[in-house]
This record gives sequence, structure tokens and C-alpha cells, in this order.
Amino acid sequence: MDKHQSSRVSKNPNWGGLQIAILYLLLGGLWILLSDQIAATIASSREMLKTISLYKGWGYVLVTALLLYWLIQRNTAALRASERQMQQVIDALPALISYVDAEGRYQFTNKTYEQWFGDAAQGKTLQEVTGEEAYRTISKYVDRALQGETVSHESVLSYPLGERFINATYVPDQAADGRVKGFFALVQDISERKQAEAALLESSLQFRTLFEASPDANLLIEPRGNWPILDCNTAACQMNGYTHEELVGQSIDILNPNPWRSPKRDEYLANIRQTGVLRYETVHRRKDGTEFPIEVSTSLISLAGREVLLGIDRDITERKRAEENLRRFELLSEHSRDIILFVERADGRILEANTAALQAYGYSRAQLLGLTIHDLRAGDTHLLTPDQMTQADTSGILFETIHLRKDGTTFPVEVSSRGATIGGVRTLISIIRDITERKKAEAATLESELRYHRVLDTMMEGCQIIDFDWRYVYVNQVVAEQGRRKPEELLGHAMMEIYPGIENTEMFASLRQCMEERLSRRMETLFVFPDSDIGWFELSIHPVAEGIFILSTDITERKHAEQEIRLLNEKLEQRVIERTAQLESANKELEAFSYSVSHDLRAPLRAIDGYTRILVEDYEADLDAEGKRICGIISAEARRMGQLIDDLLAFSRLGRKEIYSSKIDMKALASSVFNELIKGEDRERIDFQITKLPGVKADPALIRQVWVNLLSNAIKFTSRKERARIRVGSKQSRNEYVYYVQDTGAGFDMEYVDKLFGVFQRLHGESEFEGTGVGLAIVQRIIRRHGGRVWAEGEPEQGATFYFALPSGEST
Repeated sequence: MDKHQSSRVSKNPNWGGLQIAILYLLLGGLWILLSDQIAATIASSREMLKTISLYKGWGYVLVTALLLYWLIQRNTAALRASERQMQQVIDALPALISYVDAEGRYQFTNKTYEQWFGDAAQGKTLQEVTGEEAYRTISKYVDRALQGETVSHESVLSYPLGERFINATYVPDQAADGRVKGFFALVQDISERKQAEAALLESSLQFRTLFEASPDANLLIEPRGNWPILDCNTAACQMNGYTHEELVGQSIDILNPNPWRSPKRDEYLANIRQTGVLRYETVHRRKDGTEFPIEVSTSLISLAGREVLLGIDRDITERKRAEENLRRFELLSEHSRDIILFVERADGRILEANTAALQAYGYSRAQLLGLTIHDLRAGDTHLLTPDQMTQADTSGILFETIHLRKDGTTFPVEVSSRGATIGGVRTLISIIRDITERKKAEAATLESELRYHRVLDTMMEGCQIIDFDWRYVYVNQVVAEQGRRKPEELLGHAMMEIYPGIENTEMFASLRQCMEERLSRRMETLFVFPDSDIGWFELSIHPVAEGIFILSTDITERKHAEQEIRLLNEKLEQRVIERTAQLESANKELEAFSYSVSHDLRAPLRAIDGYTRILVEDYEADLDAEGKRICGIISAEARRMGQLIDDLLAFSRLGRKEIYSSKIDMKALASSVFNELIKGEDRERIDFQITKLPGVKADPALIRQVWVNLLSNAIKFTSRKERARIRVGSKQSRNEYVYYVQDTGAGFDMEYVDKLFGVFQRLHGESEFEGTGVGLAIVQRIIRRHGGRVWAEGEPEQGATFYFALPSGEST
């Protein structure tokens, strides 16, 4: 029954009752008002008035009773006429329409029930009317309707007078408190439609052609028993690895890794009946046992008068792989610390951005996607030229620029951009990295280099750096004086321009070898100046990033002294002694000068450190966190500069220090040095091993310095390991003893092994490991002064081994 009809029927009696009440109220009011006045006029005495009032009351009751009877009969007749009209309409419908109460009894049915079941259904139970077999089919849907659920289903009903394919809808009737009083049922006979569908499916050659030609796997399944496969197309055989004969007649479970039980099949079938077409994703198993994902679309059809399932399976392996790749890309994009932007090639409009981009620029996603890439460029930067845009679109481009945040602040970025076609739109994929910290580090490195240059400027030796084009990129004042030039005359010019013919000298051959082979060299050379004057120089040549670094000492005076000594030696021994004394005096003066320079350099550094400490201690309350951090950096850099000066002076003095050889117990010396260097917290972390070491005759102080530098390096570069091992051992060859220090620390790339023993050469940043880059250069100078050699082997994060060899002829 239509809800609007039921509401209209219920409203008419209410409106009639309201009319009766209003009319009764008006009539009663007029009767009381007028009858009292008339009675008072007629009555001549109190007894007569009393009698008139009695008849007046009974008259009022009689008149109102007749009026109420007339009104009620009038409205009741209208209601019955409306109900008869509605019953005629309902009876004329070809569908079954009924109302079933909570006890399962029909309270209302139309005439179609008598035509279907041969008798009136009103007052009977569902079982009595439909029969037990049909009731078993519909009972589960009846139960759901009586629980308050609107249910629709298609079923085959076998009842006493025949079999029909029906489409039924049950609508629950709920009271105000939620209790279900019953349900309205609308049942339509769709047998003819289903038979027509089956006949069409069975007879249509076009269907069979489409069935076979479909690229998807098509399966016809009997939804009874073990659900056997009735038929399948070629695509189903190819997809699952079976022949047609192997699949037909088998249970659908042959394709399921986890076979279904009967309750699950019933639930599955009920879902199909309710939805019409059931779509979902699952996994199938091929004949060879491999499993693959599929998308299933299942529906019920009628074939030759019986109900079958049509399953259409699509292999979605590639789609799943693409979805997984997309998911990985999204995860990578969202977790990337770099900014990722998708930009339309034509107009620069931002199509997509990751979380890092939103955080970096300060926009919401909607705001950022409403901008172009040009809106993110700082005003004083230049746009890419057409040629650069073409390069970015084809082969990719890498450049640095300045970007603008929402709040107006700017920050430096490195942009890597490359073109791709996405969804038919030519798109530039830009990966943008905030290089603020890198720029600060570069500025700090530049400042550090300037400090190093200031140190080099104060050294007594000549210091020069020559690039790969043989141009002077750095010279200190000492080098300029040694070359009898001004610094500005040298800087930016090639050696061959300043000193024509120098490329033909033995000295230049050594420089070239160091430049090309990246091997350090040490030599004494004779240099002829353009005015034919002669000078002697001791050169220490090392490969550096810019080219080569040359530490030069003017030994002309020493050579002259040696020449004079040789000449005087022929005449008089005393002259040799005197000259030697003069030379020793000069060396002492040179040593004193070194100490004086060292003191002069340290004094301002101590002052910087001291005043910084005073600033922190006395003005701590006035300094914010950044101020305190900067003061800490100043103090640390002053101390590091002092250490650098010490190392450079120690390196410089090694060339002049006399060697005093004596017998050395190498094992005892190495063990003693390690115990002095190791700290308490490192003893449990580091496994220290030392094997038998042969004794050697050498300068104890210098060899001790070698062990100090090598063992302290091993301890330092294993500091980030939870567990580490340091091993000290030796090897013996025919002409030399080889000692080594092996660790399991940070290691290094063998590509840069030539840089290890150069002055200021560091393979690890200062933020990773402290140091000045002079320690290994000191080791090399000491060992070479003993006639030995040094080398190293290593691998990143796998540790390093440093070797030094001393002539075995000095061993005991």
C-alpha cells in the first residue's frame, strides 16, 4: 500500500471528527444562550421554569444525538467508499500486495493471491499459503524484514499450484517505539522475463561469440552443490592454465586458494540476489600453483530455465603492480625531505606538491596549487631562458636560484628539473632542495680557508698553491720574496709566463709528476733566476684539490755555507768548525724565531678565547641562546687555530730537527702510547690487540710521535662505533720492518689515498671528526727522515690500516 494513500485515509476521519466537534460546540453554545432566555420569558413560576429546563435539557440531548449520528454516518460512508476504491485499485494490480503481521499471518491481501494460490490468504500463515518448500526459500528474507530491514530478492518459488520466478520487496511496519508490527509485501511474477532471458542466452549466437571473444575470463557456474563450472571461455583457460575439459565439471574451488564452505556460499549468493551484480577483488590460483590477483564481476542469469552464475574475471596483476609503484612513489614523495613539484610545461602552473613543499613555502595545498612556479621565484632572480626550458624538458637541468615563501622570506635552493608526459600533459618534475645550510657551510669553509691563508701568510716557509693550468692561485709573502716577485705579479699567472723555460727543468718534472700522478714529492732543487742568479730550495710537494701545494724553504745560504765549508775544508779544519758553529747558530736563531712567531700568533688567540669567556661569564644574562652559541664557536675556533699553529710549527721543525738514534722496544712503546691516549669510557668499547713487534734503532721521541698520531687517529675514527677493534702488528721483508695500525672505524675511499699524507688534507668533514689535517703529514716526514716510507689501505665504513716501514739494517 502506498504511504501517501494510507496517510490520506487516516487523515479524513480526523478531519470529520474535528468538524463534528466544532459544530457540536456552536450548537451547544446557541442552545444554552437562546433557550435560557426563551424559558425565562415563557415561565410564569419557578416550578414551571424547572419543568421547562428539564424538557430543554432532554431536548438538547436528543437533537445533538441525532446530529452526531448523521455526521458520523456521513464520514463513515466516505471512508468506506475510499477503502473500496483503494481495494479495487489494489485488486486490479497483477502483483501480490499484502500485509503480514509479526506472527507471520496475512492481515491484508489483494485478489491476486486467490488467483495464485486458489484461495483467500487473509488470516492464514505464510506456510499455509505458500507451502513448506516455498516458505523455506523466503523465510530468511521474512526474518530480516521482521527485524526492521527492507529486503528485496529474486527467487524461484515452488508452491502447490506450480513454480514461479519472483521479485519480492518487504517493507517493515514499525511502531513509534521501534517495535516491528509486521511488514508490507510486494511480489511480482518475473518468470516470463527470466524465461525470455534464458531463451535469449541459449539461442543467441552473438552472446556465444562475445562470450568466447571476451578478453576477460568468463565462467558459468551452477550455484548448487559444490558449485560446478558449467562452461568457460578460452580466456579463462589461458588465464588459469587449464584446458576447457579440465575446468568444465570441476568445482569453482579448483581456482580458489581457500575453498568456501556452504554458509559462505549461501551468503555470497544472497548478496548477489540483493545487489544484482557483485563486484570485488580476490586471488585465484593457477594450475601450476601460482597465485594472482583478479577483479570479479558476478551476476545471476537464467540459462535454459535454470538459474546460473556468470562470473567475469579480470587479471589485475599489472594494475596492482602499478598501484604498488604509485603507493611507493607517494610514500617516497610524502616522506622526502626535498620539495617535489609537478609543474605544467606550458604555463608553469603547479599541478601537484608533496608535504615538504607545503612546509617549506608555508602554503596550504589549495593555495599552492593555485600558483605558478614563477610565483615562488624571488623578485631579483632570472627566469630560465627558452633554451634552458628546452633542456629541462628533454635531458634535464640542474641549477641554483632563490625561492620565496608565503611570508615573504627567501631561501636558496638547488633545482633538478626534467620533463615527462603525465595524463597527456607535458609536465616538468622538479626536485628542489633547500641549500641554506650548505651555503652557510660554504661560507664557513671560505672563512676557514681565509684563516688558513692568514696562518700560511705568517709562516717562515714559502707556501704556494698551483692549479691544474699551472696558474698561481695562492702565494704567501715568503714565496714572492723567494721568487723575487710581488704576490700580485704571480697570482693568476702561469709559472711558464713568469719564469720562461721552467718547464724544461728537473724541478718542473717533479711538479708535473705530482700534478698528474697525485703523489707527494720532496726534493732539493737549483733554480736559475732570469738575471742568471742561482738559488737553492728545499721543496715539499703535495697534491691538493686545486692542484698542488708546494712548501718551499730557501736553502741558498745553507748551500753556500756547505760550498764554503767544502772549500775551506781543503785548507783548514778550523774554518770548517767555525762555519759549522755559525750554521748551528743560524739554526738556533731560526728555532728561536719559530718559537717567537708561535708566541706572537698564540697571544691574540688566547686573548680572543679569554675575552670570549669573560663575555659569556659576565654578560650571560644579556646574551640569548644564539649569542652564547656564537661565543662558543669563537672559543672553539680559537683553540682549534692554536692547535693548527702547533701542528704547523711541529711540521716545520721536523725538517731541521737532528735525529738521535737509540734502541727502541716498539711493543712497549706502542702499548704505553695507547694506554695514555685511551679514555675510561672507551676501554670497554675498543678491543685493543698488539702482536710481537721487532725492535728498531731510531729517534725515540720522533717514533713515539708516530705512534701517538696513528693510534689517536684509530681511536678518533672508531668513536662512532658501538664496538670497535684496533690491532697493532708488524711484517718483515728482506730490507725493512713494516709496522701497522689497523682499525674498524670510518675508513676512507682508496680513490683519495694520495691525499692522506698531505698538509691540510682531510677526507672527513670537521663536523664528523675533529682534526687539523697535519698529523699524517708529520708521520710521513718523520718516517722519511728515517729513510722509511708510509702508506695506507681502507674502505668506507669498513676501517683503515696505516703502515710505516723502517730499514731493517737499523734493527737490533
